[in-house]
Amino acid sequence: MRLTHGSVIHGYYAWWILQWLVGTAMLWVAVRLLQLPLPHRRIVFWIVFAMQLPGMISEGTAYTPTRSIGSAFFVILVASLLNRGKKPLLIAVTAILSVAAALSISPEQGIAVVAGLLVWSLLLFSTNQGGLTVRDASIFLVGTAIVLFCFWRLGEFSTLLVFSQGAYAFPLLPSPTNILILTCYVAAACAGVHALFVRRFDSVALPMFFTGFALLPAAMGRCDYGHLLMATPALLLGVAAIDARPALRMSWSPLAIALVAIPAVTVPFYLRYQQLRPPTGVSAKLMAIYSSDPAVFAHHPCPVMYRTVNIDPKVFETAAQDCLDTGRYWAMIDTFTPGTVDTMLRDLDRRPLHPLVLRDMPLAEQLQPSDASLPDLYILELSPWLPHPRNPPFTYQKLQTYIERNYTPSRTPVAGFRIWYPRP
Repeated sequence: MRLTHGSVIHGYYAWWILQWLVGTAMLWVAVRLLQLPLPHRRIVFWIVFAMQLPGMISEGTAYTPTRSIGSAFFVILVASLLNRGKKPLLIAVTAILSVAAALSISPEQGIAVVAGLLVWSLLLFSTNQGGLTVRDASIFLVGTAIVLFCFWRLGEFSTLLVFSQGAYAFPLLPSPTNILILTCYVAAACAGVHALFVRRFDSVALPMFFTGFALLPAAMGRCDYGHLLMATPALLLGVAAIDARPALRMSWSPLAIALVAIPAVTVPFYLRYQQLRPPTGVSAKLMAIYSSDPAVFAHHPCPVMYRTVNIDPKVFETAAQDCLDTGRYWAMIDTFTPGTVDTMLRDLDRRPLHPLVLRDMPLAEQLQPSDASLPDLYILELSPWLPHPRNPPFTYQKLQTYIERNYTPSRTPVAGFRIWYPRP
């Protein structure tokens, strides 16, 4: 926000609002360009848009329409150009730019767009449909390879590899919204397989089918409502397939509205109730520690640069951000596998003389993974059933041992915090 001289929090919400506006516009254009027999395009738009709205509760950029709609928009755009008889060179260049744009949104979106368009183009080329030539296919392949290489060099896929290990994974639960989304994916599979059987290889249903199902591993890695929507090409294709059948549409649409409305209404009220409810079984001292403000260490100029592990300054505290070095990770949000803990330890090794700021409580008590309570999913996902944990819980024992071996805590706390100084 140095260019606009605004605060970090204003910049974040400006970017968040922009992603909602851009994503909504992309959904509208995608529905308009979708070359399928849709008698009620506005209904399709509003159903898919309404399914995005519960993600607004989290106020996170990962749950905006841009993140979910992007892959569907790019695939439909390329298919629209091909079916309208545009020049093959224009189609190939647009496909390459679409891959780059999808990768700029998220790595799984870009990989899925590459997979969907690549399989579809090979199918069109092998069946002599779509007018694609060897030159056009070569341009797309070479251009896509260059784009993937550039994004790989920029570290685009590093976090993707971490998540592929099961980090932050949720089980697939029989919640109302999950059932709704899965019915759309089943309908999309039927539409894609039907297009293959009738040899309509130029149909837009095929690239949406291929791209959507390439996204399913990412969508089902963390099976909460926001992530399960990520396979939007298949989701949009499924809603369109349902809308094309009057009997199915009349019974499915009211059910879809009800299933979307239930979590959209109940979950915010529950979260607000949790915030207002007085804590039970928590001491006043512990509450004071958690409500402590790390800005107490903020001075200009900063006499000492403090290193943090599980503490982060609030987004509007510019002074605290200048005096507290959070390292590669913002608190411990993305430190959820042994490999990421090792990365955090290497980061600490690079700053061996910086004191650590930790809460004034035992290390084992404050170094706890987030999302460790499965029963919370009863409320957050409205699921009537939860599976039993099959793996031992993740711990930060290695990080705790490192801190105890290399740092010494100060004798007296400061406003709910304790400074740990490097051992001589």
